[in-house]
Amino acid sequence: MPARSGSPTIPVAWSGTDQGSGVATYDVQVKVDDGDWTAWLTATTATEAVYSGELGHQYTFRARATDHVSNTGSWAEATTVIVQVTKYYTFAGQRVAMRSGDQVSYLHGDHLGSTSLVTDDQSGAVGRQWYFPYGETRHASGSLTADYGPGTTDYRFTGQRNEGTIGLYDYRARFYDPVLGRFVQADTVVPEPGNPRDLNRYAYVRNSPLRYTDPSGHWTFEESPGDPYIWERDKPVNTLIRTAGPMVFWEETQDVGELVDQVMWHTVPSSYGEYVKGCVGVDTAIGAYGKLQGAWVINWRSGELTFMWSKGIGGTLSIPNIAYAEASAGRLVGFGYSNNEMLKGLSQNYGVAAQAEIIADVGLEAGLSREVTVEPATGRLVPVYDDVSDMNPFMVNLGVSGGFSLRPTVVDVTLSRGLAETPHVFTIQMYPWNWAFVRRTRGE
Repeated sequence: MPARSGSPTIPVAWSGTDQGSGVATYDVQVKVDDGDWTAWLTATTATEAVYSGELGHQYTFRARATDHVSNTGSWAEATTVIVQVTKYYTFAGQRVAMRSGDQVSYLHGDHLGSTSLVTDDQSGAVGRQWYFPYGETRHASGSLTADYGPGTTDYRFTGQRNEGTIGLYDYRARFYDPVLGRFVQADTVVPEPGNPRDLNRYAYVRNSPLRYTDPSGHWTFEESPGDPYIWERDKPVNTLIRTAGPMVFWEETQDVGELVDQVMWHTVPSSYGEYVKGCVGVDTAIGAYGKLQGAWVINWRSGELTFMWSKGIGGTLSIPNIAYAEASAGRLVGFGYSNNEMLKGLSQNYGVAAQAEIIADVGLEAGLSREVTVEPATGRLVPVYDDVSDMNPFMVNLGVSGGFSLRPTVVDVTLSRGLAETPHVFTIQMYPWNWAFVRRTRGE
């Protein structure tokens, strides 16, 4: 049996001798990691077999022989570990794909070469990670939080290997601590003695991590040193960023530019629309509802006009009115949507409505919905982050409603929370470019 295996299938062989009546059968057992022994083969005449295991586990096998007169020998043990063998593919000096077993994954980097997105061979996202300026993990999901399996890679910030057990990055010449933003060993060389910032032998890339990288642990590297302007914003996958438009910001300092960029995403709406909704429910102070909603949304950043419908369920808290039905219509304002494809899928909804009884129930409603998804490992709802705006997109609605209830009240205030699904969206590209806030910093 091999000491280490790169395949989930383990070839196991055993043999025995008996100088009396001869070996009749074998019993073979297996133990996974530090678990208990379990029977694998009982009273078999075979002397070899293949065991199917899983990556990242240690398997211990033991076998014993029984002769033709039912005498049983002692157990003999052997241990193997299944390791993940990963092969990387590079283009222009950067890792672009990886193969683990028969699974191929594609690595997408930002402007510094940091792994920020992993996709499978069907272009589906299987892992995401964002970083703080000095490399500390800001957000991670999917395969980039796993220890092994398809799409799992140790190469993270600026394409360097992350030594997860000690929390440091291996920059070849020395180790780097992303929490401190400093190397843990002094540099053995001074790249430019005439530059005062190079005299700090623990400093990382002259304390300018949004602009420079350090491929070897010795040298501060700039992607295009001959260009007097340095791109400071990464370009997301399958999204075209135009820089020759009115929405371009010129900033002299990196920190101010980043602040302006984020403030614009969080305060300026990215999209606008209108909706029509129908809702029925039952309510005994704490109740439930079901709804159908149609809407159109125009995204001025991506130039998309989208028509969509959604269905949802949820719970309510209000003055009891047994049962009710209502229709509503109003305006939608979205924040953080770099494209309207983000509207498809699950959303978590929060709302408040106030109605008065005149001839029928009429009133106002307001709400907020944010994009979410189901985390496969835990089944929990987790926020979905837009790669460009670097935020969890959300939609605010304000509208009027009308309907009837079986037990009308003078004034009815309802709080609601629910979950909706938008299975399909129909999008028209109104103009063929994306308006984006792109920051350029003048080089030194």
